[in-house]
Amino acid sequence: MRGIIIAISLFFWIPTCLAGDKLPNFWKLAQKIMGEYSQEMRKKHSFEVAGSGGSAAYDMQVATITYAGYQSLNIDEARRLFIEVVDGLAYKFNKDKVIRPFLHDYPFTRQNIDIALTFKNGTDLFITQGKIAHVAAGGSDIIYSIYNSTTRRLETVFQEPYEEALRIVREEKIKMKST
Repeated sequence: MRGIIIAISLFFWIPTCLAGDKLPNFWKLAQKIMGEYSQEMRKKHSFEVAGSGGSAAYDMQVATITYAGYQSLNIDEARRLFIEVVDGLAYKFNKDKVIRPFLHDYPFTRQNIDIALTFKNGTDLFITQGKIAHVAAGGSDIIYSIYNSTTRRLETVFQEPYEEALRIVREEKIKMKST
């Protein structure tokens, strides 16, 4: 009986130990990629990381980062910035050959990237004056919100499919190159 208990214990213990060796490795790789990318975003856009994480039980399914910045943007500017940040992080994951075997989906796409951008004023309150205070993906859409200082809540002012936003940004880039 004692031998059976030991065998059953080993049956559950050994896979746990093996998984324990793998999980920290790819999670450390993901954290390194997100950390380096966040440093780039800090230099380029003065973003601070407000939160990060992901979904990664046995492989890297979703990378999550919330950035806080002090920009004052309209919808068009916020769209360009959001697309830049999401595409940039996906690119970083895809170009890293070490983490590639641990990506749930390769190529890593916007469905694997959960980004939120929060814009604040100098007192750590959401930016007001009708400017975008928060941008995030909600399903297949990008949701743009302003902060209502009376109700102290974010209010959605515009929502568009991610693919539509991507098309608009790409067309803008083509027009800029041709002029």
